[in-house]
Amino acid sequence: MSPSTCQSPFQPATAHSIPSLPCWITEIICPLNNHTRLSCIRILKIPLKWEHTWFLNSPTRTLRKRYRGGAMVKVLIQNVRVFDSETILEPGNVVFTRSAGNIQNYMADDSDAETSDFVIDGRGCTLIPGLIDVYANVKGANAALGMYASLGVTTILDMSSTTQQCQAMRVYAAGRTGISSFLTCGTEPSPARGYQPQLYDSPDSYIIRTREDAVAYVSLKSSGPDSSDFIKVSVDPESFDDDILKTLADAAHAHGKLIIARTAGKASYERALRAGFDVFAHAPLDAPIDTVLARRMAAKNAIFVPTLTMMRRRALTNDPTADNTTTEPSHSFDRTTANRDPVERPRTDVVPGGSYDHATQSVRTLHEAGVTICAGTTANPVLGSQIPFGDSLHEELRLLVEAGMPVIHALRSATCVAATAFRLSDRGIVRGGLRADLVLVEGNPLEDITATRKIRKVWIRGEEIEPSVAARGGGKHT
Repeated sequence: MSPSTCQSPFQPATAHSIPSLPCWITEIICPLNNHTRLSCIRILKIPLKWEHTWFLNSPTRTLRKRYRGGAMVKVLIQNVRVFDSETILEPGNVVFTRSAGNIQNYMADDSDAETSDFVIDGRGCTLIPGLIDVYANVKGANAALGMYASLGVTTILDMSSTTQQCQAMRVYAAGRTGISSFLTCGTEPSPARGYQPQLYDSPDSYIIRTREDAVAYVSLKSSGPDSSDFIKVSVDPESFDDDILKTLADAAHAHGKLIIARTAGKASYERALRAGFDVFAHAPLDAPIDTVLARRMAAKNAIFVPTLTMMRRRALTNDPTADNTTTEPSHSFDRTTANRDPVERPRTDVVPGGSYDHATQSVRTLHEAGVTICAGTTANPVLGSQIPFGDSLHEELRLLVEAGMPVIHALRSATCVAATAFRLSDRGIVRGGLRADLVLVEGNPLEDITATRKIRKVWIRGEEIEPSVAARGGGKHT
């Protein structure tokens, strides 16, 4: 599709439009994407009192009007449809700021054009909240944060990076723009194998043998340098007994944290629900969730993260007649380290006879029962099972719709529902006062969910993302 579908280029300026005052050419702005030629040259007088911009041949109709010293940069998108979490609003105007990074008004009038630094023509496009991937296996790969951002996924919940990797990622992200924000679980606990009385036996492993160990682990993850945003625990036949699981859940709730079950089949759902877990990740392949269990989960306000992208991969692995060729692009990560990650041990839900139909049937049953469903992908860089960062969330939305979720509920699962479920009260909706994590897409995603892939622009806290820079994982230092 032509990049001019929703925005038309300005005509080149004439020589008469260039001021005859002393000035310096300080930079050439050239957004790095597949559609862009030289976009504009900015000429500044020194000191910075005014700015004049002229456009040569821009594929996007973005008008920068002025530089206002240290004032907040104000952006106006005109004539754009807005997904307000319930429906697509008729074309209108949206105003947000760059410095504060918040939405000012999502029902602005044309008078804001006079006071805006950037004016964008959004005709033919829809503005949606930045997408949220609630189950990613980043494994300490800093480059993933930029890849996600460039594809409209502005928030990720990292479920696999070790505590040390999380600490390193926080250092990397500090002072950077142009990358997705992230929340973490850190290193998950492991059951003892033999006589190991200590809580942990290495920087990347936390061993739990007793209820006291379980309480100490959650306390450790709730404050200090090893703290995390959530608690994640594997629930499978080789994992903890029911008493330890309940202790972990109770301790997490005592510290005000959600606890996430990394399930391995339908039986894991039963055990995790009895223990009091909040989030259930990975739709079962061995048997579908039945209506009785679904109603119990709904009554407990459970959160379901089906990760259909990964479950379809696992089901194909189980099918000897399937073509298991990996088509996802490889990434420049440390494969050796990724494969050694103690969290990525063999899964017991990969069993003979496992069926992807069981996963999709579970999605339908849980949706009909009113269980909260959030979009997550298990995107990861592990050699042989890699799932691409960012792009896989768009595929996850398509698979949710294919499984029977209404399109609007699929889109909500990666925006407002995900934000509410994981207590991210400052994002997930295009609304005044919330974070300006925004994605401008061609078309109407409620008519065709694949429209989320047709990205024109991405902003994180009001800062426009340069896709090619973000894809390299660079971002910009502030």
